[in-house]
Amino acid sequence: MSHPAEPLVEYCFIITFSHREQDLMTFSGTYTPSPGMTRHDVYTTIRADHVRRLPSHIQSSHYQVTYFSLERNQLT
Repeated sequence: MSHPAEPLVEYCFIITFSHREQDLMTFSGTYTPSPGMTRHDVYTTIRADHVRRLPSHIQSSHYQVTYFSLERNQLT
């Protein structure tokens, strides 16, 4: 007996990077994880995707994630 596939859930995220405690860059968007992904998997995927969007001088030096939020996108 097959079970119906669970619907995929879309999440809203906000991630902020800091560089030298002065420069902050914040990104936001939505992400729909694949079945079986953990919260950590989603965080590392979103972080890696957005590190590539940072200016090259920040990518090659020290940066840190100072804020990360992940919540269901659907309000009701």
